[in-house]
Amino acid sequence: MNRILLFANEVSKTYNGIDYVFRNLTFEISDNDVFGILGPNGSGKTTLLKLLANVITPTEGKVYLKVNETILPASKRRYIQALVAPYLILFEEFRPLELLEITFKIKGARFDKSLAMELIEYFDLTMALNKTIREFSSGMKQRMKYVLAFLQNPLLLFLDEPFTNLDESGITKVVDYLKRFQAEDRVVVIATNDVREIELCNKKVILKKSSSDEPNFDSSV
Repeated sequence: MNRILLFANEVSKTYNGIDYVFRNLTFEISDNDVFGILGPNGSGKTTLLKLLANVITPTEGKVYLKVNETILPASKRRYIQALVAPYLILFEEFRPLELLEITFKIKGARFDKSLAMELIEYFDLTMALNKTIREFSSGMKQRMKYVLAFLQNPLLLFLDEPFTNLDESGITKVVDYLKRFQAEDRVVVIATNDVREIELCNKKVILKKSSSDEPNFDSSV
């Protein structure tokens, strides 16, 4: 079992040097946590998610990831984490298996075709194996993003509005897989205002509209 600790220490973010999206946030997320980032539109939920995922860097403060008591450098993080978000773009000219294989080749990781097929079947995309991603509906593209994420077998999973474009069947499949994921003592971080998504979280931070307001932290939802 891996011991995971994601620690934000006094992190702040501004894009213009004057107006802060948020300031001086300190908290930790550990294995088995589903951590919710909540708040009104414009409060910085997506910004904080990207910062924790090392997609962007904080203006002030630090984010540390410790796995089994070893602090992992940023350059190693892409091998153990995955991100699912509505704004992520898939290579639409490829078919599903082509997309997965090419993505893994770019990452320099081993492509497991057998597991890929299991996930494609689990997310009800088998009938679309001969279609290009361009031909997919928005819901199918969202399911494909989950196939890609879970195929990476990540220790940390970052989700921005995870139920976006999914029907009830798709939501059920995601929830069931996330429960399995959490049972394996991994970390899930969710940016959301959706009540059903919030119910998945055992810890949360509630960002305010203004960075002058103090964020609220809670270990239960």
